[in-house]
Order: sequence, then structure tokens, then C-alpha cells
Amino acid sequence: MMRLATLSAAAGAAAFILAGPVAPTAQANAMYPDDCTVTNDTPVPTRDMTCTGRPAGQRWQIVLNCTIGQSDRDVAGTVVTGNGTSVGHCPPNTRSVFVWFQTV
Repeated sequence: MMRLATLSAAAGAAAFILAGPVAPTAQANAMYPDDCTVTNDTPVPTRDMTCTGRPAGQRWQIVLNCTIGQSDRDVAGTVVTGNGTSVGHCPPNTRSVFVWFQTV
């Protein structure tokens, strides 16, 4: 029984290694669709995500990961249905911001 479990685990690991990582899109930040653009807005650190090719009924938003001191905080932006702009605001003392797209 132990040999079968070891063999199964090895086969699973081999399948994972062979599959490799998913290739990113040509866009610099692969964390959002190609029809979306992200801009810095005032007051900093505010980010806007504008999408122009979303399905009419799709609800989505920008999500910001705000690095504050030694910790991170995720902040959800405004919810948009279809095309439009979602806006997210990090706290003023944020050192860095990482952005992604999320359906809701």
C-alpha cells in the first residue's frame, strides 16, 4: 500500500512539473485582461482600472494590495457592470501597490 501511495505522489508531481506555469499574456501585468488599463490617479496611491471589452452583464472590480509598513492590506475598488472604470484607494502611508482584476 505504501509503494502505491509513493508512486501516485510521484506521478502527480511529474504531471505538475510537465504542465509548467501558465504563460502570461503579452501585457506587462498579466493580473488583468488585455482590454483593461490601469492608471495612477490623484490622490496617490489611488488606481483606476478601465476595461472596454467586458461582457455586458459581468460584474468586476479592481483589487489593490497595499503594502503599509511591514504588512499588506487588500482593498477592493468600486464594482462595475460591463465596460467602465473601477477605482481603488490605498491608505496614504502605502509604500507599494499591486493591482489585479476580480469578478464579483
